[in-house]
Amino acid sequence: MGCFPALEDVPEQVVEFVRRTVELPEDGDPTIGIERRPAPPDRTKALAENQKLRRDLDGADETQ
Repeated sequence: MGCFPALEDVPEQVVEFVRRTVELPEDGDPTIGIERRPAPPDRTKALAENQKLRRDLDGADETQ
């Protein structure tokens, strides 16, 4: 899982580079369309639950 910095922590030069690369309008708000979720309080637990779910789903595929 990736971790991304808060928008205010990203240098303006990077924001402008990405904006030009993906051809976004200069006057657009870079936060429109972004849904932000808070990070899980315990990333290790969240990762373990995700891995267990994947194993469970993989096992279900084999029985079908």
